[in-house]
Amino acid sequence: MVATHSLRPSFNNNLETIYLNNSVELEDSKSVLSNYKIADSSNVNAYITDNKLHISATAIGDAEDQFLRRNKLNGGTVSTELDFYDDHFDSVMEMKTRSFQYASVVKLLESEDAFAVVVKTEPDSKGSPRAMCGFPKDALEQGSIDELRAFLLERCTNMRRKKVKKF
Repeated sequence: MVATHSLRPSFNNNLETIYLNNSVELEDSKSVLSNYKIADSSNVNAYITDNKLHISATAIGDAEDQFLRRNKLNGGTVSTELDFYDDHFDSVMEMKTRSFQYASVVKLLESEDAFAVVVKTEPDSKGSPRAMCGFPKDALEQGSIDELRAFLLERCTNMRRKKVKKF
């Protein structure tokens, strides 16, 4: 064991991309992986069998940590209301309201439980910052998610893909 304490698995320093709710399996050709233990993580499931590392991504970042951080910055829980109009939508919070034009929407995202609108906040620059306004589907107060999806697909005409991205 002492002779192998500095040996790393054959995939050490390899860059692997794992998309949310997908998995990857990495095989160690040096047969040292069984000497490693997996630390707990809130956003990745991982386990070792023989000389294979199995990894699946279950979250991007820690939502609870982000929620607590945002609460601390804002002095408590922040409530946001999204209001959709014919030519724009507003993100209304106690401290400020931000208006977004549908022409600035670059993506519509939808999961089983949530819906989000991704907006390019500096339309004239490449790689500009983006804002994401999302909400749980069960928070929708008027109409249905199908009606909102159709409404947004009709108005968000500058999206490269003219569909809602499911995740």
